[in-house]
Amino acid sequence: MKADDADEGYYWEPEKDANGDFYTPFYAKGATFFNYWLTYLSTFIHVITMAVLMDCWCNWSKIAIGYSFQFFLIHAYSWAIPDRRYTSWIHKHQTTFYTLAILNLVVYVAGISGGLCMYFGSDDGIFSLLGLSVVCFQLCSCTPMVVCIIWSMICL
Repeated sequence: MKADDADEGYYWEPEKDANGDFYTPFYAKGATFFNYWLTYLSTFIHVITMAVLMDCWCNWSKIAIGYSFQFFLIHAYSWAIPDRRYTSWIHKHQTTFYTLAILNLVVYVAGISGGLCMYFGSDDGIFSLLGLSVVCFQLCSCTPMVVCIIWSMICL
């Protein structure tokens, strides 16, 4: 409801779509609520990991910047899924999302598997340490992304 300007002041009511759902994430319920906030959490963890812990995107490595670019693309898509304003855009770019999502899931599993193979399969200390760091990076930084991708696929 909107109050009269002469009364208590102006009351802001969020916009609703044709189905009666709110556009703002603050009123999201159920799966859409988790999709919004999981996307924000995953993006925040990625930025902290890449910018702070990995020295500002590995000293501006093109591979790390490219990885972050596709990471932000997939999270922009995940963020737009619950918002009904972007429904037509989401359906047009669904194959791009699934391609990036499956590629990220394969790289995630390959990173963990390869890191474990490097850690347990080597007698060299530096090679084992590199394998352990790959596994730790995948588990700490990429697990929220994987959960976000899977949840976005459920919300589609």
